[in-house]
Amino acid sequence: MTRNGKLSIIYGLSAALAAVICIVEGVGFTYDSQSYVDAWDYLNFYWRTPTYPLLVGLMKIIFGKGFLWGVIAVQNLVFLLSLRYLYDLLLWTGSSERTAFWLTLLYGVHPGILCWNNYIMTEYLAVSLTIFIVWEVKAILEGSSWKSVLLLTVFLSLLVFLRPAQIYFLPVLLLVFFAMSLAKKSRKQGIKGLSGVLLTSLLALFYCGIFQAHYGVFAPSGVGIENQYYIGRQHGLITPGTIRNRDMAEFLAQYASNPENYPKGYFYKEMGDVRDRFGIIAIRDEVRLSRAETPEGWILAAWERLKASASERLLNHGWLDGVREVVGIRISAAYLFLILFGGFIVVRMCMKRRAPWFTLTVLALIIANCAVTVLGAQNDWARLDFPSTPLLFILIGLACTMMVRPKSVSS
Repeated sequence: MTRNGKLSIIYGLSAALAAVICIVEGVGFTYDSQSYVDAWDYLNFYWRTPTYPLLVGLMKIIFGKGFLWGVIAVQNLVFLLSLRYLYDLLLWTGSSERTAFWLTLLYGVHPGILCWNNYIMTEYLAVSLTIFIVWEVKAILEGSSWKSVLLLTVFLSLLVFLRPAQIYFLPVLLLVFFAMSLAKKSRKQGIKGLSGVLLTSLLALFYCGIFQAHYGVFAPSGVGIENQYYIGRQHGLITPGTIRNRDMAEFLAQYASNPENYPKGYFYKEMGDVRDRFGIIAIRDEVRLSRAETPEGWILAAWERLKASASERLLNHGWLDGVREVVGIRISAAYLFLILFGGFIVVRMCMKRRAPWFTLTVLALIIANCAVTVLGAQNDWARLDFPSTPLLFILIGLACTMMVRPKSVSS
């Protein structure tokens, strides 16, 4: 069967299943979803960076009251477009046509992926943008024109301003392209890649400066700082007894005495009330003090969170509850795979004395995603690790190829 024939099967099955899920589930709308709509309606970007609110706004202009279906349509169309690039990436890394076909098909019809595409959330566009970014990284490694550098800059910028948590792409790609620029054989590619990533980094720094002018903290949004406060409260690292701001400490001591302020034991309500009363600067200062005074506590908290994340399932979803234990991938298994595969790559690199830049980039991006999820976000591990899913599929393809046809792997 030809390449186009295989892609037609993948597209057809994925689109058909996506349509069925759309009919069964409708639009997925959560508490976070409302914040993206509000960001457009009130032009308030404290919580959310601009990419997704602008998409919501554009769909409102085009579709009016049916704008949520417009957003879902865009997400599914972008996802379908990304399948071709994932298939070609798998082939480029040395996978056989059969391996590339089945991995892409599994990715394209997996209910844990397609169901989430129907939610008004950023993770699911981030998945597709990740594939486009990796495709442009591949093009630059091949010595492509400056067009690939421009596209890399555009996709990186869209991703960073879609989900600030994805900002880890910038230091990872900066390190990879800088290392490439030091090697004679890859110097030109390294310099090209560096220019695109540096431009995106400057845009991100400029945006953080604008945010600081409005809210007083140098950050792309207030979510990251509030997540750190939440983690500190959750692990007993920030308490009324440790807070230096006397007014905040007194408020929190009185506030914590009322169990109704903590629905289901969560700190969401407290976090919002503390922010509204004392501001994000005061919260940031208390987080900094806590980290400086009890670094061992934060390290222990990170370890506990790592263990907790390992028990969840990647590609999990409430739909089809009865089979999600089958279709989900336990995150602990993904961690073990990354450790074994990473160790194998390091040994192989030392033996051949040649850096497989593409493989190292993909591996580093997945590890960075896991680190950001554990260290800087709240306890929704499966959803927050979701953007690295296509990268995991690429590594699985590489692992299969290395076992069957090791000589065909050069990336």
